[in-house]
Order: sequence, then structure tokens, then C-alpha cells
Amino acid sequence: MLSKINYFLYVYFTSYPQYIYKKANIGGYFALSGVGLGLIHSQIVFWVANTITVPCLITIIENNYHFELTHVNVSILTFCTFLYTASFMKTNYLYRYIHLKK
Repeated sequence: MLSKINYFLYVYFTSYPQYIYKKANIGGYFALSGVGLGLIHSQIVFWVANTITVPCLITIIENNYHFELTHVNVSILTFCTFLYTASFMKTNYLYRYIHLKK
């Protein structure tokens, strides 16, 4: 379980996906290159969701008594939850793919 958590941290907070992609392209491993590209896309989706979620949460916290745009914030947070879920599912699938091939 700890190795899976470390893997997720490597994917989202380091340049590990770019490293896999570059190493696979240099070596000619096209399947691993696709895994690296999938991890890069997953990392991008994760950070886009973070970029949208943080200002939305700050707005909700600061304007807790103003309900004019609450439905918009809830819609945005629902969309970001979808982005997080898609990113985590894709990363989990690619994790299993990498570890089955070893």
C-alpha cells in the first residue's frame, strides 16, 4: 500500500511522468512511452483541478453568508471532483499496467 501511495506522489508532485516518457522514447519502448504520456495527461488534469478548486474554496469560505453564486461554486466543485476521479482512476490503471509487466 505504501508503494502505491509513493507512486501517486511521484506522479503528481515530481517530473516522474516526463522521465518515463523520455526514457521510453530514447529506448524505443512505445508501450511504456504511452504509459508516460498517460501519466503526463493525468498529472495535467490533477493540477488543472487544483487550480480551479482552490479559488473556488476560498470564495466559499470568504463569502459564507452570500448565497448568490453558491450553485455555481457547487457546480464547479462537482466538475473538479470528476476531474480528480478521472485522474486517479487513470493513474491507478497505469500503475497496475506497469507492475503487471515487470
